[in-house]
Amino acid sequence: MFRSGAPTKISSDTIDYLLQNLTATELDNAFMLKHSQNGGEFVVLIAGDECIVYDLATGRWHERKSMIGDQEKRWRVNAIVQAYNKIFVWDFQDSRVGILDDQIRTEYGNSVHRYFSTQTIDNKGKYIQVKELLLVADAGFDGVFTMEYSDDGGITWSQPTTRSAGAIGEYGRLIAWERLGTASFGRCVRHGTSTTSQCNVNKLIAA
Repeated sequence: MFRSGAPTKISSDTIDYLLQNLTATELDNAFMLKHSQNGGEFVVLIAGDECIVYDLATGRWHERKSMIGDQEKRWRVNAIVQAYNKIFVWDFQDSRVGILDDQIRTEYGNSVHRYFSTQTIDNKGKYIQVKELLLVADAGFDGVFTMEYSDDGGITWSQPTTRSAGAIGEYGRLIAWERLGTASFGRCVRHGTSTTSQCNVNKLIAA
């Protein structure tokens, strides 16, 4: 990003890793999109099978993918046009035109899986023991959260375990996973949900 005429690095180590592992052909064919939505300004970089998005308002990155058949592929949007107070998108898979709307939590009728992962929980190189994880949701919804953990930095993950997200409107819902064992050096955790209801996570507590 250019600030005061000088370039400023905004990529994280994770983004750098993704970019460095692209082939020369994938980099040659890479392209960018930009759109605004609900006060956010998003710059989308599509290269190979990666779609990474930078939010200019928050300074944060996220990744977008689509389920095409039974395979997870990069976000299936190839063009964005904003007109008539709507965000129109063109689909590279079957050339249909859709509307990007964050109040609709499906993609052409398919559930959208949302997840986030933590940085590695470290104990200065010593064994760590995770007795309990508490996910604090803004309010319950009629659905579930999954939890997976990785002890090798996110290369391999445990089998997901599921917990109820509570009743609709159950404010301050605490969702717990207990007796998660020990890790040799560090552990990162990933939570996800495929709900079509509104879902906000306030914090994650490890004990």
